[in-house]
Amino acid sequence: MERIGTLAKAMIVLRTLATSSEPVSLTTLARQVQMPKSTVHRLLAALEADDLVGRTGADYRVAATLRPYAQPERARHFQWLRRMATPHLLELYENTRQIVSIAVLTDRQAEYVMTLCPRTHTKALWRTAELAPAHCTAAGKVLLAYQGGPPDLRIPLRRHTDRTITDPGVLERRLAVVRRQGVAWCVEEYVPGLSAIAVPVLGVPNFGVVAVGVSGPITLLQAGPAEAAVRRAGHELTVTLRTARLAG
Repeated sequence: MERIGTLAKAMIVLRTLATSSEPVSLTTLARQVQMPKSTVHRLLAALEADDLVGRTGADYRVAATLRPYAQPERARHFQWLRRMATPHLLELYENTRQIVSIAVLTDRQAEYVMTLCPRTHTKALWRTAELAPAHCTAAGKVLLAYQGGPPDLRIPLRRHTDRTITDPGVLERRLAVVRRQGVAWCVEEYVPGLSAIAVPVLGVPNFGVVAVGVSGPITLLQAGPAEAAVRRAGHELTVTLRTARLAG
């Protein structure tokens, strides 16, 4: 009976998180589910260990793997975006032969909606995640610069490599540069050996801003056509989305 009771409590916590559009603090969640904080904390730890719950700073959210079931409308929006972006990502991949992706801002993180990767880069891709910190990824910087507002000082900027920006003031100045130049670079700030460049696509229905990016070794990104190619892909995706919006 105790096991069944624990499972039922865990499902209540999970359902409550699934219905929230924003991450929820432990105190707020305990109040919403009417359970002691110690009980909720223990349940969250178990759910997090099973990759059913994730964290944004000190707050909790349903894991990305469950969002298609918890938020079916959002899943439909993702499917539409993938359909619109696929031809442009394929062309970007053909032009760069590096990891290419589109991402949106979710809980101040970069959520990668679609990624194409050459076989030579699969190990690098394994070291990344569907949800990545916005402050140390090129796509994330683009999304923060155009949609996220100033850094939230309540959430520490976690260091992932010795190049990660952890000072909110420095990050805010970098984001201002991104807005001026219309492009963001990330040089081994999240994963050692992996750098990236990304540009914004503005006015996207249901998302506002989408980031289009290329990731790979910095020597290849700087020496090849990566910046020109990703700028072109961003522009062409903007045109496609505008046309679809007018037609719909």
